[in-house]
Amino acid sequence: MYLIVSGSVEIFRKIDNGATWKIAKLPPGACFGEMALLSNQPRIANCVAVEPTLLLKVPYKDFNALIKQNNIAALKVTTNLARVLSVRLTQLIAEQTKLLKAQRTLSAETQKQLMALYQQAEGAF
Repeated sequence: MYLIVSGSVEIFRKIDNGATWKIAKLPPGACFGEMALLSNQPRIANCVAVEPTLLLKVPYKDFNALIKQNNIAALKVTTNLARVLSVRLTQLIAEQTKLLKAQRTLSAETQKQLMALYQQAEGAF
């Protein structure tokens, strides 16, 4: 996981057709890579600094060692990361709901094409 000390980072995901989907632009104080830190799974997105940026790295191995020691700071960080993930999930669901509502106003053929693209992108995760 990384904490942005200064600068900013854009998070994006490559889509099968070669395009990229910009997920977020994160300011100082934000973190990214928290899912990999908590799950030790491969990252699902990429990032790029959009200006000179200073990051604080939190390696999985070191963080996990602190968790195993019941380190109170690591437990507080984990609680805060759960909050961050909850907020991000809530925002994602709200955006998805808007897209699904907008989809209802489209023709059946356009809906079919959009659903195929959505399923293709979903398979990329």
